[in-house]
Amino acid sequence: MAAILNVRAIVRGYGLAPEFRDALLKLLDQHVAEIHSTTRISRKALSIKTQEKRTTVLCKAFMELKAGGYDSLLGGLRLAAGLDAERR
Repeated sequence: MAAILNVRAIVRGYGLAPEFRDALLKLLDQHVAEIHSTTRISRKALSIKTQEKRTTVLCKAFMELKAGGYDSLLGGLRLAAGLDAERR
């Protein structure tokens, strides 16, 4: 059984807007433990450290974009997470 990071604790620490946070959590829950390398030899699960780094890097990037005035990213993230379809 693969170890999966509790991304919620990390994401909550960044103070993201609730709708944005929910969309990000939905995507992270689905994809944070996925192996993206096509050349990976090991069949072992992705380490908690790697999952944590992915989550942290994404949160920091979104906070940086928000500080730069790119608040309109929320719509794209909601669409990618499938949350816009759920509202209809």
